[in-house]
Amino acid sequence: MKKVIILVLLLTTLTTGCFKRDKYELIVYPEAGDYTNHIFIGTYEDVNIARDTADEVLQKYPKGEYEIGKNLKRITSTGSRIYEETLE
Repeated sequence: MKKVIILVLLLTTLTTGCFKRDKYELIVYPEAGDYTNHIFIGTYEDVNIARDTADEVLQKYPKGEYEIGKNLKRITSTGSRIYEETLE
């Protein structure tokens, strides 16, 4: 019985560690087209929640726009964030 429990725990640990969940970062630009002024809103595990949050935040900035970065790869020396993919 002990061997079965250990095997189940080992398999659970291995399989859950192998599946990487996507992370989505939401950035809002209060003025569309002005990419020097931005607000980092947060990180989400579901792109739809990030989009819903963007819609809520943009009520405060009706002339704004947003972008969602999928899976941050790195931050450059200038502070730019590089993503696997950028979504709107």
